[in-house]
Amino acid sequence: MSSVVFIAAAAHREIVAHCRDEFPREAVGLLGGRDGIVEDAYRLANIAPATGGLLFFLADPYRQFLAERAIVGAGKQVVGMYHSHPGGTAVLSREDIVACSSRIRLQIVVALAGGKDRPVLRAYRAPSDTSIPELAIRLV
Repeated sequence: MSSVVFIAAAAHREIVAHCRDEFPREAVGLLGGRDGIVEDAYRLANIAPATGGLLFFLADPYRQFLAERAIVGAGKQVVGMYHSHPGGTAVLSREDIVACSSRIRLQIVVALAGGKDRPVLRAYRAPSDTSIPELAIRLV
């Protein structure tokens, strides 16, 4: 398995733009692609209540269904997901690790703790064992 994730520049820009637009809430979206390349980012609505200063996401299931249908309709596959940590680091949280399932194995985390103009992206892939390695990100 590769230790690098390839992301189309347009998808990278969309991920960052979405996370900035949602700030200070967490953003969440799906990643579509093929042949090991993330080609598209699909914004999902975060329907988690914004209460008590808690930051987390809950993707709208209907919007997720529509995004998955658009990805497959374009002849691509759901290759992963992304979400933001507006006030934290780009490290997987305990909840993020639980979400690394056999279905969604690639996760990109966007940290905006340094401000909306200084995003930090890190990528992780869940293998079959208990470790979750970080992947290098390469724009294509």
